[in-house]
Amino acid sequence: MSSISTVSRSPGFRSPGPRKVASSSPAESAAKQSRPRRPPAIRSRTGCFTCRGRKKKCDEIKPTCTVCQRNQLVCCWPGFAQPLPPSTGSPRTRPHQQGQSDHLHSNRDDGSGQLGDEKAHVPDDAEPLRGTTWTQILPTILPEAGPSSPATNDWLGNPTSDLPSQTTKTAVQSNPSGTEQHQCDEHVTSSHVSDFYGVRSPSDLLSPSCLLAGAPAPKRVSTLPTRDSRACELLGHYLSRTALTIGNGATDVNPFVSQLIPLSLTNDFILHMVLCQSAVHSAVEDPSKAEIASEYYSESSRLLRQEMHALGSCQETSPLYATMGALMMCFIETTKGDEKGTTFDYIRCAGFLVTAITSRPSTVQDDLKDFIIEYYIYIATTSAISMSPSSTSALMMRSELESEARRLIDSGYVGQLCGCWLHLLLIIVHIRKLGEQSRDVDCNSGFLAADDFLTFALLHAQIQSFEPSSPFLSDDTVLCGYLFKEATYLYLLTCPSQPQRLGGPMRQTIKSSLDRAFENLRQVPASARINTSLCWPLVVIGSCVTDESLRDELRGRLQIMFLVLGFGNIRSSSLVLEYMWALPESEQGPWILWQVMRDNDIWISVA
Repeated sequence: MSSISTVSRSPGFRSPGPRKVASSSPAESAAKQSRPRRPPAIRSRTGCFTCRGRKKKCDEIKPTCTVCQRNQLVCCWPGFAQPLPPSTGSPRTRPHQQGQSDHLHSNRDDGSGQLGDEKAHVPDDAEPLRGTTWTQILPTILPEAGPSSPATNDWLGNPTSDLPSQTTKTAVQSNPSGTEQHQCDEHVTSSHVSDFYGVRSPSDLLSPSCLLAGAPAPKRVSTLPTRDSRACELLGHYLSRTALTIGNGATDVNPFVSQLIPLSLTNDFILHMVLCQSAVHSAVEDPSKAEIASEYYSESSRLLRQEMHALGSCQETSPLYATMGALMMCFIETTKGDEKGTTFDYIRCAGFLVTAITSRPSTVQDDLKDFIIEYYIYIATTSAISMSPSSTSALMMRSELESEARRLIDSGYVGQLCGCWLHLLLIIVHIRKLGEQSRDVDCNSGFLAADDFLTFALLHAQIQSFEPSSPFLSDDTVLCGYLFKEATYLYLLTCPSQPQRLGGPMRQTIKSSLDRAFENLRQVPASARINTSLCWPLVVIGSCVTDESLRDELRGRLQIMFLVLGFGNIRSSSLVLEYMWALPESEQGPWILWQVMRDNDIWISVA
């Protein structure tokens, strides 16, 4: 008994053999003419990403189009997470980023920051990002554009500056020439699935397409050649000046270049943030460039709101780009010299997003995640001193972040922001909590409570045992570590709200700590890169100084730092110290800084 096997044929299959030419009757010809023809496939912008990259026609049949089915290819659609190839120890990868520019240009003229009509498809079973948390917190953590927006008032935060006070230009176009960005033309075959995920050479393993694990909805690759000469000039300024002044030089690799530049070349939003950071930094040093910086700043604020709304509406399921955008806006504000407190809005925004990053360990690669954690912990911890102890709960470390930070400490992590003193930053968080408790209105006793006294003793022991010595650290990094140690120690000593006895042991201990701090400070060259990390310790130390000669030394140091680094918050920090030194000595100290800012209507971050 013979068996007959049935062979299934995919659409478009043609049987081999000689072609037969047969005459047809008029009836058969009429039947052929009346037979409905299949609609022609066109090269549309809405086809699958596989056909777009191969420049092939796509009939847009989901989940697998006819072309991909016929050629046995992986059919990739916006909003669908693609399965990754089996890992053999290589970094996880994702498709190249596409489709961003049209999305970002949709509402650029009105500046409203709303999303376009075209929305990426998200499967019904897709896991929402922390439920409805995003849509609930959006109105409270992101500054809205309006009359009081920092984009339109007191540009660069300098009342005595000649810079414009309002933004009058329209948003910066990411593609001013109107030229169409080129799509990838690499051919994808079933035997080279890794090519589809962007790995074609060892250098591609360093690209951000390999840093995301299974995140759907790739965006259009950001091609810098399509931008104008101004963007290229700003990128050159960022690489040669801005990135070197943001990072303190504690490590050989600067993540503000090694992480942000590759990430910006695959995402227009991050690229715009990089250009904005460069434009603002350039404007602080050269006021004639303030108009350009104002344009980039206004557009960056709008794009971040757009990214957050896309995240809240599940159009974007990876919080990476919004997280980096919020963190970069924090430094953009400090570079600009924000005196309206806008920095703290972005810090709160970044806090929610960084928590989402740490709760999903497969979202980004380890080195990028470590940089994000360091980025947030540094700026949140050093900025909290500017706010009332009773109102900084949003800036405190959550348990997930603190656990990740302790993991970095145990591994001997050294960063371009936290240097070798990441442990001290966590101690500052607990000192902040202790200060809030000691200033409780119900605590009328002249002594600390028993629990608070024990906490004080434990923190005191941790600070005294901190030693930033390591054979891999430069002398400047070690000296800066000791400066942070003395500043943290002063922050703890001034934590109790009870007044200090004149000539008592506490006053003597503070004086000894100040002497050690200035001894270390004088050994750090005024032009060294490590000075970019000294704003917080100098403000804490300066708030405890009563000797006029030491104050003059700090004035000169901060002035040199501003001229060398070009950060607006250094100039603002010097102004806050002048307000502090005008008060009676009994009312001075790091825990009074927020009151000085409140009384003088100046809210700055000393990060």
